[in-house]
Amino acid sequence: MYCITDKQVDYILDDIRRNGIEMEDLQLNLLDHICCIIEQQLEEDGDFERFYHATVRQFYKHDLHEIEEETINLLTFKNFYQMKKFMLMSGLFSAVTFIAGSFFKIMHWPGASVMLVLAFFAFSLLFLPMVFVLKTKEMNQLRDKWILGLGTIAGILYCASMLFNVMHWPGARIIWFITLILSAFVVLPLYFTAGVRRAETRVNTIVTSVLILGFLGVQFTLTALRPPATRGDIYTYARNELLLDNLSKQASNATVNQLAANVNAACNELKLSLLKEATGDSALRTDDHTLAHLRQQSLQALFGYGNKLALLNALKSSVNNYNAAVPAPVQIPVANTILDAPLNQMGAYSNIDALNNIVQVQLFLAINRPATVAMR
Repeated sequence: MYCITDKQVDYILDDIRRNGIEMEDLQLNLLDHICCIIEQQLEEDGDFERFYHATVRQFYKHDLHEIEEETINLLTFKNFYQMKKFMLMSGLFSAVTFIAGSFFKIMHWPGASVMLVLAFFAFSLLFLPMVFVLKTKEMNQLRDKWILGLGTIAGILYCASMLFNVMHWPGARIIWFITLILSAFVVLPLYFTAGVRRAETRVNTIVTSVLILGFLGVQFTLTALRPPATRGDIYTYARNELLLDNLSKQASNATVNQLAANVNAACNELKLSLLKEATGDSALRTDDHTLAHLRQQSLQALFGYGNKLALLNALKSSVNNYNAAVPAPVQIPVANTILDAPLNQMGAYSNIDALNNIVQVQLFLAINRPATVAMR
């Protein structure tokens, strides 16, 4: 058993201090632990300094000061490791869910919207705030904490703008412009000026700033400064709906034929389904807000899943029943519409075309009021 001297104890304590350990309790604990190891494992005629340096290297990966940082984290942030683990799990969950949700959306499978919302919420409200909390514990300068905080807010706003845009929620453009302004004119200049002043971070700061600037430039290029112009066929649909509403009110006292009522009900169900898919709204509306969020979608993809194909077939059946019961001059025309096109040719039509075709059927019924039609 090796007997350590007072001079060697002082040597160990001085070396611990030189390596950046400033907490007195931690210094004494490390000293006591190292001395016990030396006394138990070093032979009496062994090389003290060589054995000491080999022993102390077992306490850290890069620098002995890491022990003090870990100690401070444990003292001031008792749930450090649990939160770090939760941060990694939330990041992994959001990444996997986002990829799966994107794939589901591309394939037009049900559940895509739920997965995308969960992914965005997990990433922006769990992962990013946890990164901020944990990273600020490692920073000493207040400026760095402010930069990280503003960057985290910009990241959350970016996720929110993408989510609002994907889900066709109002306010997506406003959130996106705020994100661009905050990122390009506040976060990036602060990060660049703080990083280039330090020699050890200058190169990484310049490279990272160029990458961020390039990303923001690409995103800004894809940003429409003016609201997107609504297509003329969308305005046509809105005018047809308004005309239909006026005609329906004029004919409100007429005795409506049951077959015509079935056609109208099938039309409304299919229109509602198409509008809900395109705008996320569950009501038949043609206000400016709804029209602004109405996107063209291929019927080939829309009728490939869900109940839309069943609704279309129900509408075709109702129209056929109506046409079979009335004379030829007042039969509902179906040529060159979605009611006449086979399913494998639906790619030539969009949801806007379908809405116009459907409302035209209803206009025809409203003009040729079933109450005045002589039944066969």
